[in-house]
Amino acid sequence: MKLIKKLAILCAALLTTASFSMATACSLGTITATPIESASEESSSSEKDSSSDKDSSSSSDKEEDKEEDQTPKFVYRVKVQNATGFGLKDVTVRLKKGDEVIAEKATTSTGYATFGKSDILALGTYDIEIDGIPRGYTLSDPDAKHQTIAVEGFEAYISLEPTGVIKETAPIGTTYALGDVMYDFTVKTSDDTTFTLSKVLEEKELVLINFWATWCGPCKSEFPAMNAAYEQCKDDVAVLAISTTDKMSGVKDFKASNGLKFDMTSNSDSGADVAGMFNTAAIPVSIMVDRYGVVTYYHTGSMTAATDFTSRFNRFLGDNYNPTVIIGSGENEGTDDGEEGTNLVKPNVPFPTLDEVRTALGGSDAFTYEWDTDDEYAWPWIVTEDGNGLQAAVSLDSNYSTMLAKVTASAGNAFSFDYEINTEEPNDIFYVLVDGVPVYQLWGKKSGTCSYVFRDFEEGEHTIHFIYLKDSNVSIEGEMVKISNLRLETTNENAEGLVFRHAADVVNEAANPTSYYKYYATVNEETYNEEDGYYHVGTKDGPILFANLMFASRWSETSVWMLAYNDYIIAEGYNFHTDIEDFAWEANQPIPGKSLTYGYTPVTRELKALLEYAAKSTPVKEYGYKYWTGDYHENEWLEMCVYWQNYGKTPALEDPMKTISFHAAEQVFAGENGSYKNTANVLFTMTPRGFKYKFIPETSGVYNVYSVGDIDTSCFLMASDRSMLGSYTDVIGKTKEVTDPETGKVTVTADYNFYFHYYFEAGQTYYLLMTTYLDTACQYDFYIDYVGDTYSYLENMSVGPYSFNEVSGELFLPDAKNYTFDESVVIDVDEDGEIDVNGAYRVVNKDGTLGGVVYVDMLHATAFFPNNSLFDTALADRNKDLEKRNFYINGTDYTQLIIKYGTLARNRLDSNDPSVPKLSGFIELDQTLFEALCAITQSARFDGISDSWQLLCYYYRTLSA
Repeated sequence: MKLIKKLAILCAALLTTASFSMATACSLGTITATPIESASEESSSSEKDSSSDKDSSSSSDKEEDKEEDQTPKFVYRVKVQNATGFGLKDVTVRLKKGDEVIAEKATTSTGYATFGKSDILALGTYDIEIDGIPRGYTLSDPDAKHQTIAVEGFEAYISLEPTGVIKETAPIGTTYALGDVMYDFTVKTSDDTTFTLSKVLEEKELVLINFWATWCGPCKSEFPAMNAAYEQCKDDVAVLAISTTDKMSGVKDFKASNGLKFDMTSNSDSGADVAGMFNTAAIPVSIMVDRYGVVTYYHTGSMTAATDFTSRFNRFLGDNYNPTVIIGSGENEGTDDGEEGTNLVKPNVPFPTLDEVRTALGGSDAFTYEWDTDDEYAWPWIVTEDGNGLQAAVSLDSNYSTMLAKVTASAGNAFSFDYEINTEEPNDIFYVLVDGVPVYQLWGKKSGTCSYVFRDFEEGEHTIHFIYLKDSNVSIEGEMVKISNLRLETTNENAEGLVFRHAADVVNEAANPTSYYKYYATVNEETYNEEDGYYHVGTKDGPILFANLMFASRWSETSVWMLAYNDYIIAEGYNFHTDIEDFAWEANQPIPGKSLTYGYTPVTRELKALLEYAAKSTPVKEYGYKYWTGDYHENEWLEMCVYWQNYGKTPALEDPMKTISFHAAEQVFAGENGSYKNTANVLFTMTPRGFKYKFIPETSGVYNVYSVGDIDTSCFLMASDRSMLGSYTDVIGKTKEVTDPETGKVTVTADYNFYFHYYFEAGQTYYLLMTTYLDTACQYDFYIDYVGDTYSYLENMSVGPYSFNEVSGELFLPDAKNYTFDESVVIDVDEDGEIDVNGAYRVVNKDGTLGGVVYVDMLHATAFFPNNSLFDTALADRNKDLEKRNFYINGTDYTQLIIKYGTLARNRLDSNDPSVPKLSGFIELDQTLFEALCAITQSARFDGISDSWQLLCYYYRTLSA
């Protein structure tokens, strides 16, 4: 059972990029001399135990015994939790002797109050008292008496239970997190009804609160699934969708036009700021509130299948429901594992006999098999219908199938097996462990052969675990994990697969050891590969060496990144916090198809130097955060490293950081007039955004960088020092045109996505970070065209999108430019001189100098009017009643003014000089037009967001050396 729990923690750490993001981990705070709490801490002991000398026989039971014998990392620890083990934070825990308070601590986000030797001067019997119980909770057993005993490492558990929605208005400043009991609220809905939380929960068992907006594509994409799930479960579940930015009239129209059945409202017009109490910095967000008013689930991002909702609803429904908190994928989620006991279900299928298992796996006498009879929740592997293999019997979320096989091997032997899997990627995982160490983790739809080759120091008996672990997400159709033909090969000639290896192995038990381990991989300057810039193992063409930065390692049970983040890696007077964090960001990326390497990154010369400094760090050694307590030795840094050894037909592991790290940026090239096509590959949501491509121009000059097609692409331009030079997104209304050289006919071939010009210096390295809107996985082509020594053009003044100010609660335009009015600008549109006022607005550059004149795009769709132009909108409105016109604002009708300026822009003749931008369709922004655009874009009709007029405008810009 402990092994499965460790594996579940490891699985969560490996796969939950949102919940185990760097930002989430940062909330742990500053380390003191007490042990560091780490996401990988509980999974570390199995790796540490497995490094014991393999010359003697070992088993999982022996490893567990070793774990139990370890010195406790605390004197006393008290956990305050709900009935199913979810930890509750900020509860005061006191240890008392009579009326004297011996020690006092507040519980952490995981519900623990930990007392060390500096807090407890002597072991003994102390009364445990708690104070500051969260609102909406009470003691499950008020009469229970909790005490410590005179044993170091003693733990006590105090359970609280929710009493229901708090029937008061939430105090000002209230913010909710997982596990909190909500205050009551009442909102007005778009159907002119009211929604009161406490009253709804008198009839329903669950409430789903969804935060969204009409301008948010992912929000709208999940409504069909949400509506279907609501129709299935509306007898037990209520849904309240709250728009964070729209007015009630807009919500009402949206609900009607999309045929949605559940309650919807506007946060600003509902009468209660529910969104403000959940700090919804990003949308969509789905929050579930159970029958007791407890915030039980928090998910950021869209869910587009009805089963995404119903499978989660079912966790909180039924007569036997106990208050449960699920760790979702939102930033406000909890970090405790107390849900485990609630979700595990005892198996209800018969276990095959061990003889049936042996026959199904090929009949080899080299293996003996066992079921984990000590774990009543372990599901079996059952014989397949054709009798030629075993299949994991588990089909329930958050449960697992496990089987043990024992084998005695000699050096050079290999055990191999065939597999066929079809699992939810990348959540439901098939693990193979050798002596407690995961050597394979497989998911997705694939089949093949895996092998493990035993080395010289691994002679003896070994325990192999076959574990299929399902997470709490939805199952896919035809889900299956099958293994067959388990065999022991006397040589490794037939071995296949990528075998996980530690670069340091077998604890050194010599009388006066000079290192913690006996064996270290051969890694030196001779194994450094100049072509890829990485250290390899054995030879420069051997396996790539990886640094384990995010999890427990053979060097420390606390991750390298966690130690660096908390300022423990200091050597020679220098703090390596920032240096190591740069590499930790790379290691923290979820790499599709490279699941073995998540949490790890290839070792460059720079990273090797950092690991060597980490090994020398005085604070790490002083506070006992590494295993080796002796003098530093030259191989110590390898204790933080691993590699994957390939055998047989399986190719060596390629660089998984390609286009992910700056070191492994893929080079792209320039041409002229679209003659050279580059391809960007967006694999997943990356933080920070963008897959890395490097451009090294051969000629200095202005280049046009652009993408054409139907995908909403984005490009971030960075210098060689990784400073940001510009960010470019979808260009609304800008099309790629082709001119026939014979007829002169112009044909529009496609819409541009990002499109920009930049002056590049020859021989310099520039990085193009490529992605898409919301990082949608796809491939798209882009081009870098050489233009010339100089280039003049119209640049978007702003392209959006809007961002949310978490302090003020308002939307704003993050890329808005500074501007000023310049009386010296002469406006000369046509001979009639209909605009006789000189002066126009100009952009102010970052250095304070005046930039180009601002022009308004009157005839094309823009980021503000994506479906129509200013001019066409005004023309369509001129025959409407005054109150129905788009440009009738606060008693003033700007329709005719827009038509006037639009006509001038339409009749404008372009210059014959090719170096001068085409201005047909554009008009200078004078004071009259500026006042009109401000009134229009900042009116309630158009949501009133400051600087929105810039989405309609461009400015004249010239690039040169």
